[in-house]
Amino acid sequence: MSPATHLDAPPAVTFFVRTTRGVAVDLTLLPSIYTGGFVAAVGAPYLVRVVPNAVWRYVIPLNAFAIGVLGLTAGPGP
Repeated sequence: MSPATHLDAPPAVTFFVRTTRGVAVDLTLLPSIYTGGFVAAVGAPYLVRVVPNAVWRYVIPLNAFAIGVLGLTAGPGP
């Protein structure tokens, strides 16, 4: 099994293998990924403790539905 398809491969190894095989990697996305991860890491513990489960029962499926609709309507195109 190649390291790129192995699920336990560290992200650095997967990144290196994909780069050496000619897959284009857009590094301009890294700042937004780091920012989103930081916001999620800071906000998630607070939201899990403060917002009751009755709210999350509706918010999470609605969020998933909205992402799906946006993906279908404003997808990558032809």
